[in-house]
Amino acid sequence: MKQLYTILATLAVSVLPTISQQVVPSQTIPVKLPKHIERMHAPESSKSESEIYDVTMILSEDFEKFTKGTVEKPDTEVLDGFIDSELTQAPYWSAQSVYQAGGCVFIDRANDINANLCSPILELPDNGKPVVVTFKGRLGDKTYNHDWVQVYMIDVTDPNDPKTFTNDYANCYDEWKEYKFVLDKARKGTDFFFQFSGYDTSVLFDDIEIKFLDPKVTPPVASAHSDFHLKGFTANWEPVEGADSYLVSLYTINSDRDKTRNYIVKDQQVNGTSYAFSDIETHEATYYYVVKAKKGNTESPESKAIKVNGLITPTDIQVTTDSSGNLEISWSEVPGADYYEFMAYRQYEAKTDETFVVSEENFDKLVSSGTPLEPEWDLPEQEELDGFTNQPGWIAQNPAHINGAYGLVGYYYQQYGSLAFLESPYMDLSPNGGNVNVSLDLYGAYVDELDICNAIVRMMTVDLENQKLETVDRKTIVDLPAEWTSHSVDLKGGTNLSTIEILSTAGYLFIDNILITQQLKAGEKAKVIYSDTKTEKNSISVPVLDILRGQDIVFRVRAVREIWDEMHFSVNEYVRGAYTGEHSYSVATSGIEGVESGSAQVKVMIENGTLFVVNPDGEAVEVFDTTGRNVASDHSGAQLVTIPLDSKGIYIVRVADKTFKVL
Repeated sequence: MKQLYTILATLAVSVLPTISQQVVPSQTIPVKLPKHIERMHAPESSKSESEIYDVTMILSEDFEKFTKGTVEKPDTEVLDGFIDSELTQAPYWSAQSVYQAGGCVFIDRANDINANLCSPILELPDNGKPVVVTFKGRLGDKTYNHDWVQVYMIDVTDPNDPKTFTNDYANCYDEWKEYKFVLDKARKGTDFFFQFSGYDTSVLFDDIEIKFLDPKVTPPVASAHSDFHLKGFTANWEPVEGADSYLVSLYTINSDRDKTRNYIVKDQQVNGTSYAFSDIETHEATYYYVVKAKKGNTESPESKAIKVNGLITPTDIQVTTDSSGNLEISWSEVPGADYYEFMAYRQYEAKTDETFVVSEENFDKLVSSGTPLEPEWDLPEQEELDGFTNQPGWIAQNPAHINGAYGLVGYYYQQYGSLAFLESPYMDLSPNGGNVNVSLDLYGAYVDELDICNAIVRMMTVDLENQKLETVDRKTIVDLPAEWTSHSVDLKGGTNLSTIEILSTAGYLFIDNILITQQLKAGEKAKVIYSDTKTEKNSISVPVLDILRGQDIVFRVRAVREIWDEMHFSVNEYVRGAYTGEHSYSVATSGIEGVESGSAQVKVMIENGTLFVVNPDGEAVEVFDTTGRNVASDHSGAQLVTIPLDSKGIYIVRVADKTFKVL
């Protein structure tokens, strides 16, 4: 990847000498981020900026004095170093490989990978307001049909230690486009300049403005949707003081490079703080809604968009038994579902006071060429970890892979606000008063030399009905070094449906040897996973083990859809509907037993192309074909393991130290 070089202007040419410094991160993610991070820069309103905002202009440059050359044929006299103040509205603009182009500026990165234009140094007050940069841009190289325009904000508060503060970028074509970058990272410094350039090739800039924008009307805060069903949902938002009405819009995003909006409803006027959209197929697309407040003829800016991407919850849960006493569970079919996730529990009772292992993961099954210095980071935004973990149900967002450990790209959160987390399966953490210990090994790696790699470990409760997670306790592990270190945190607030999340806030975070435990008293009960599986049908057969007889089995099910990339190489996103409520079924004490009477032995069988392993002690299960190839494994600790088989034939099944041959 090309390195990024920065020319720095002077704080005050009469006081300080010119500063010239390379800003080269010790480890860098390419500016071309994965497509799921690409940001949209769509116009938010047909009204002018001055109609929506009170504008405080910090710097404006229209390049009207750049009279030499044209857009098609820029001037041949290069502008390097400080630009003559007679050519700009404000002094101390600086440049490298920049040319006049008939009222705009030509930045020649096609012939100089370090070509850029830099603003004067600006003193910005610590007012908590985002800095807004607007400009016009287009390609300056006819051999390209696409590139990026990019803006870097450089902190020179300490002139001896200039540093990249934040940046943004957008697609650029061979036509003029208007751009608006909102740089909302909280500022601690006071002195900054802004660097403009293309990425791979030459670009043209015009009408650069750096400013603060204060909305004339406060934008609403859009909140989560409700009443989701097959044909619609209700959009919600918080009221704005003094607003007469609201304008709500619903759209999808096209698959083009710029993620342009396809409006279904545009600026629907509403008097209240909710609006029910109807006559749409909620399972066929990802929808977004935004809302604006209106006071008289003045509109606010848009709210942040709320993403609506869901499936309805299965209904009509039916439980019957077959002639062998096994359970047949069915539910209503969900339109748009690719498959269903089924999870069932039985209760575990501690015989003595003991340390109960809720989950244990070491990621030994994650085989990767990645290392902490060069991880695999160009991965789908969301990932299911069933192939890497002992217990199914772990998920992650913004992952990175290294051999034998799991990583998160905290850089995406630091720069773009996109959470980077590893999340455990939903678990019953109510025993021991909801207190849990989490021990783990962590390694912090820099993306930018200024990164401070922190990890957050948090306890979250799960509200299935409203599809919400709420943080009830969290611990922060700060300033992680670039080496493996061991940590242990105690969390409280666990309920009968909770999850543990590990988050990265900057750089890379690598994770290994996770151990989640609780202290149980003799007689105290905890839910133990009995079955955790997927089925493409809206029904499932659950064999009843002897260990389950006379107890309750508790289960839930949800629908899942996979959204693949355009080439169908990988899953970009998993759309999961809400789980059903927990359903309980009391298993009879008699019946044809799934294991030999009273012995709780391991048993292996194949029925209808599915391998069933009765696994009373929750041992590791490995499945091999007759060539010795490992075709499946399960380390979940479940007492009933179900594994779909690709073909008929003889299989060798190893359960701990026992081996079985099945046909």
